[in-house]
Amino acid sequence: MRQLILLTALLLGCIEFDTSYDLEAYDLDLEFDVATLEVDAGTAIRYVETGEHGLSMHLEAGGPSYEGITLEYNGNGILGYCGPAALTNLLRWYGIHLPLSEAAELTRVHERKLGVEAWAACAAVCGGDLAVCTNICYDLTDKLETVGTSFEDGARAVRLSTPPGYVYRHTREDPSAIVELIEQLREGNPVIINEWLESGDGNPALHMSVLTGLEIGDDGEVWVRMVNSVKRPLGDFMRAWSLKGLGSERRRRYAKRFFGIKPFTAAWYEREED
Repeated sequence: MRQLILLTALLLGCIEFDTSYDLEAYDLDLEFDVATLEVDAGTAIRYVETGEHGLSMHLEAGGPSYEGITLEYNGNGILGYCGPAALTNLLRWYGIHLPLSEAAELTRVHERKLGVEAWAACAAVCGGDLAVCTNICYDLTDKLETVGTSFEDGARAVRLSTPPGYVYRHTREDPSAIVELIEQLREGNPVIINEWLESGDGNPALHMSVLTGLEIGDDGEVWVRMVNSVKRPLGDFMRAWSLKGLGSERRRRYAKRFFGIKPFTAAWYEREED
């Protein structure tokens, strides 16, 4: 056990969970011509409308902005079903109807445990530090290992559900990938993300949602539009996407080591090249 504690402590020392970002350092292209892009989304034709007020995605020409299905994320809806909802919303864009129950199976919602193994592994490196066990291991286990979709299971489900003619892409803990995410929206590819949602009920939590557009106000402020999440200013989106709300650096490193949680993660589908 002592060797396990020392080994895990060394591994934790090597783990980085960097939540920093600098929007001013990224070359964000936020100027949009007035246009409507017709997108061949596999089994469906979709539309991306752009203009001085941003970018929006539509299932039908001239129709409302894509909203998808919405489950309440503040504890009043179906507990832990943001993963299935996100996958269902992502696939609907491509004309694929995936019932929420099947999406739940793909994302392994019903296979989640209460975190006993994760708690034991996390507690093993506490070295008798009760405060660490109580404030980090127990808290993370309680918040992250109840019913829901893990990061790994979510990514796996999205990858396995790749529509014909498309390839699966994802980010690698790089905040500058926001440039790529905006480009994918331009191309008509919605993006599924993981975020730390600061809900108004005092119960913040990890959340999966889908990016579907950008809005630019008269004052020039950029807002990010999402399905089954809260529309918010770009700066607030970056903070949520960074998962900084998980807490201290130590807490974030534990979350990454024992629960596979990583900042700035996103995935989407791109058309295969001929």
